[in-house]
Amino acid sequence: MKRLRVTVFVMLVIIWLPTFGEAKVPLSTPEENTCIEKIDLIFHDYISFGESVDSEHNKKTVADCLKHLENTELTSQNLRSLIELWLYYDPTDFPTRDLVFDLFKTRKSESIKAINNRIKEKQSWENKQSAPFSDLIHLLENLEKE
Repeated sequence: MKRLRVTVFVMLVIIWLPTFGEAKVPLSTPEENTCIEKIDLIFHDYISFGESVDSEHNKKTVADCLKHLENTELTSQNLRSLIELWLYYDPTDFPTRDLVFDLFKTRKSESIKAINNRIKEKQSWENKQSAPFSDLIHLLENLEKE
């Protein structure tokens, strides 16, 4: 019986291991998931593993979705998701902050309002004197200068 449990465990690991750290998000059918939903899925997968790397597939999906959002109306909740992405999605060799900042610039007043709300609603573990939360204040200042 013990051998059977070990075999089942090993099979599950073999099946699961290749997908570790990679949210499986379809790119071909936008009706199934909106770009914000795709970004949220990848982001939550990324932060749940506390990683500083992400798969090329996920980075491409995020980049494509952010580009698609340039021509999309965004709600305050969408902006909130993008702020969280800007704050905490920082995989190696990926310009998250630049890509999201470009979206904020095209929606300056709505973005400033959303950033101000996010600053007011900081989490108990976030600190205005330490990154990445302190960077949010600099983001607001840079956006106001644009």
